[in-house]
Amino acid sequence: MIFSTGQAVADAPIQFLYINAGEESAAGGHVALKMGDEVFHFQHVPPGLLRVRRDNYEQFRDQYADRENRTIRMHHVEVSEKTIELLRERFNRILLIEEEQFSRLETLENDRRLLTTLLQQSNQGEGQADGEKRTQLMGLGLFFQDGWNYTESTQESPSQPTQASIARLAGRVAAAYGDTFLTRKNNETLHSLKALRPVYDLPADVFSEDRFRTADYSFSERYTNHLTVLAALRVLALGLPLREGVLLRPEGADFHLNQAETQCLNNYKGLLENQLLGLLRGNHPDRGFPLLLGMARLIALDESIASGHLVFLNLAKPRGTTDEAVVVPGENQYAAYALGRSGFFTAKSVLSGAEPADEWAYSHLEKTANVYFELDQAVRKGRMARLEGMDSMPSSPASMALILPTMTAAEVQSTIEKLDNDLAKYQANMADLYAYRLIGRNCATEIFRVIGQAMQESANSNASQEGQPSQPQPDKAKPESIRSLGGYVSGLGVEFIPFLSFRVVEDNWRVSYSETVPSYRLRRLDQYKALENPWLVDLRESNVFSSSLYKRHGGDSTFVFFTDDWILARPLAGVFNLAAGLAQAFFGVLTLPWNGGENLRMGVKGALFSLPELFFVNIRKGTFPEDIQRFHVVKVTQK
Repeated sequence: MIFSTGQAVADAPIQFLYINAGEESAAGGHVALKMGDEVFHFQHVPPGLLRVRRDNYEQFRDQYADRENRTIRMHHVEVSEKTIELLRERFNRILLIEEEQFSRLETLENDRRLLTTLLQQSNQGEGQADGEKRTQLMGLGLFFQDGWNYTESTQESPSQPTQASIARLAGRVAAAYGDTFLTRKNNETLHSLKALRPVYDLPADVFSEDRFRTADYSFSERYTNHLTVLAALRVLALGLPLREGVLLRPEGADFHLNQAETQCLNNYKGLLENQLLGLLRGNHPDRGFPLLLGMARLIALDESIASGHLVFLNLAKPRGTTDEAVVVPGENQYAAYALGRSGFFTAKSVLSGAEPADEWAYSHLEKTANVYFELDQAVRKGRMARLEGMDSMPSSPASMALILPTMTAAEVQSTIEKLDNDLAKYQANMADLYAYRLIGRNCATEIFRVIGQAMQESANSNASQEGQPSQPQPDKAKPESIRSLGGYVSGLGVEFIPFLSFRVVEDNWRVSYSETVPSYRLRRLDQYKALENPWLVDLRESNVFSSSLYKRHGGDSTFVFFTDDWILARPLAGVFNLAAGLAQAFFGVLTLPWNGGENLRMGVKGALFSLPELFFVNIRKGTFPEDIQRFHVVKVTQK
């Protein structure tokens, strides 16, 4: 539902977005720049840093307008295609550089953790089961139980028959590369792992916000990749089967394969085997996970071809292993089921097409089959569908016991000390470069700063093409912005406040029209009022106790009345909300020994967010993390 505030014309190429206030870090609102289907914005992240993000608009709208229940207002700004490309290139460049720099920081922190663990294992002694140190490896859980130790031949039963698909692949390896190939590869990989040494030499310009440098292949990445390759070689050498529960074998008619579909899968199986042979022969550093995943899919393909029914890897994540549960409430499951079934048949139709299936097509079929199978089971058994992990690659992580490199404990300790110094320097420089500041560097100021940089680059480029001096001309950003956007916003004035920046853009840029995307709750209220008595809807939905829309959850502070759709009565409702927050806080003091202060925290938070309501200002709106899951079902099934 969209409301225009000006004469509607064709969509402008870019939009400046303002998202109104919410709880937590959004009390001042948020701003973003939309170009096509992409939205660029800056987010405050721990520990006090500001990072650029690029989101798909539908995901952005789902998060802010639906889940966080915040209204989005946008100005449509008329610009040329050249200006769009200029801005998109600049924001993407900033994003690329930031991702590299934060990735480097993450690898340094991973190295620190791994070296500390190796030192502890070295002091304890390798191979001791008591207190054995482990590391997580992607794909290991497809074939091995958690805690697998390389020094053991296998955790499977010695009488376990050799898996036919893996044995066939091993036969092809021997025929192509020789009978001793797997043994040689295993010994080479083990020797290379034991010889690994961390090397740290940070380049001087690594902290430039304008210079991209490819991240180094870190010690922790090299180490875990070596372990994963060793695991893959062990699977191939012993012909190990998949672990129980890794494959799904649905028997319904929808999963039946006709002759053409079976032949297509057989052709893809041959392609996959050739790819695995190439991976084994090469020395690509991160080939371990693709080898494990490829062998698992090879087994699934063989079973599919032999049975005439689609067999595929199980993508479902165990409960409690993901940050956010993706659940489909019962009232939405029939609609989700229809979408899931449609998405599955669309993906399955590729098997009957003229083009041969490739890795992307098979991966997409694997995802949609998982989604449809889970939704089908949920509808049949009358339970909620759980879709965690079904929009990603099969990961199946599991832990593996560490193998110690041939470094002495003293060498490891010395490396840790040097790494600590480098890490402290890196963190300090990152804080200088990306520190969040409420007034000087926030989501609004950074949008205008990056736009100013793009305008400056454009002005310098134009001057160079016209034969003018090539040195930077810092005074050219403003006239270039006026020419390209219709006006200039420096980001140094009152526009550092998000809601004021929206007004400043309206006054200065070439805005053709504006529109509003109401929050989730306001949209649903309008839908209810179209079907019921508006007065009864307002009365029922005005508070958290009788609302049919809102379900209380731990993410929101304590309150009684919704005030996002109240203006004149907002202070009165704020009094009740303030009283509720204070009462919760008082109760929290009494229950402090039993719940760790959670009641006290929620009560104080509720009281604080009620204070602005006394002055006609609304910040808290109530969020809808569970009710909005149905939008995510659509995204998963329509990919």
